[in-house]
Amino acid sequence: MDIQTLLGRVRAHESDRGIAQALKISRTTVKKYRTWFEQEGFVTRDPLPSLSEMHQRLRAVFGDTHPPQNQSSIASYREDIQRWLEQGLRPRIIFQKLNARPGFTASESAVYRLCQKIKASAPPEVFVRLETLPGEVAQVDFGEVRALIDPATQTLRRTWVFTTPALALPQVPVWCWHGADINLSSSCLTKL
Repeated sequence: MDIQTLLGRVRAHESDRGIAQALKISRTTVKKYRTWFEQEGFVTRDPLPSLSEMHQRLRAVFGDTHPPQNQSSIASYREDIQRWLEQGLRPRIIFQKLNARPGFTASESAVYRLCQKIKASAPPEVFVRLETLPGEVAQVDFGEVRALIDPATQTLRRTWVFTTPALALPQVPVWCWHGADINLSSSCLTKL
């Protein structure tokens, strides 16, 4: 809101309602400033005071114009939420974990908003594009799958899969091995 425009309209003897409609502010705000202008003598004073002088006097009378900010009910859980986000948990799961704690009263929306703030303040994830000649580098995926029958012992055993997906091949080569010893020598791999 421009305080000098408001003062000019008050000095032109416009009604509070007309000023409120023109400046899109509340009539109670217009009345508050009209009373203050009259107490300070701005309505009849010539020339108009400078903008910096008006703001200085305004701060002296009304103080800080910003209302006190509410303390978030979830601020004390920020470190836990940040740790869970780094582990890859989503806001709903984080809310469920926090909700299981005694004394937790925040809403799921509050958890979601804090998650968004934390993600926005985090540095962006950086990726580097690597360009190599064909056959020089291969993508490798590995991990545990369900238990499969070991061909040597004919029993179900924990199984790991090692694969090198290649987009140009019609079939993806996959190697499986059994047991906890992850030795990728060709002797322990069974090609499917």
